[in-house]
Amino acid sequence: MTQQRLQTSDAACEERANLSPAQASVELTSTGYVVAQSVSAVACKVAGKVKAQHVRQGAKVKAGDVLLEIDASDHNAAIATAASQSAAARARIMTARATVSETEQQAKRALSLAQEGIGPKGTADDLQARADSLKEQVKASEAEARAADALVSALRVNLGNYTVTAPISGTVVNKPPEVGEFVGPQPAGVAIDMGGVQIADFTTLQVETDVAESRLSQVKMGGPAEIVLDAFPSKRFRGKAVEITPKVNRTKATLTVKVAF
Repeated sequence: MTQQRLQTSDAACEERANLSPAQASVELTSTGYVVAQSVSAVACKVAGKVKAQHVRQGAKVKAGDVLLEIDASDHNAAIATAASQSAAARARIMTARATVSETEQQAKRALSLAQEGIGPKGTADDLQARADSLKEQVKASEAEARAADALVSALRVNLGNYTVTAPISGTVVNKPPEVGEFVGPQPAGVAIDMGGVQIADFTTLQVETDVAESRLSQVKMGGPAEIVLDAFPSKRFRGKAVEITPKVNRTKATLTVKVAF
């Protein structure tokens, strides 16, 4: 069976002195890089100073592990303020309802006296109008309380963004922000090193190599391949071609072939 051969060395060719029969059947030699296929760049969703750092460069983490904690003192103060506004609105509701009940009773008594000819009917009408106005105030206070409750809920949900967790299991490959360092959402095009954590799952390592379009027919999907790493030149690792990216590099007239270990 023929083999495909891939190298991560920059050399165009290698020594052929001690080739095995399998190695002698190499159809294609190509150079490339070992790349983790599962990589996550974890950026902070909110701006603030790092309160606690739970990982270091090179640390192994599991999905859900806490990476960083952002100081949420100002955010907690905003939650407390919104909660107090909600409590004040509810207090106004209770007061307004009590006043409505009292005013309606006064209006009923005034109307009864007016019907008996003891008091003026205008007094009853004024009291009823005031009761109607107070009912509208109750509705306004209820709306204010609902808005304050919604703000408290939104702020509490956003409080979770002050704790940065790992979305995948893997290894931290960059230097995380230090305690006291200011971090925030990353603009487009800014490196994750500017305030986030990059995690790579090294169990998903594959060799990505550029193969000339004219030699693409020599790549057999699922066929055996041999991988030689610069770090271990005396070792040969078994692999197989698993994917050919559909996009062609027009400048070099190549396609990227992925080879799994």
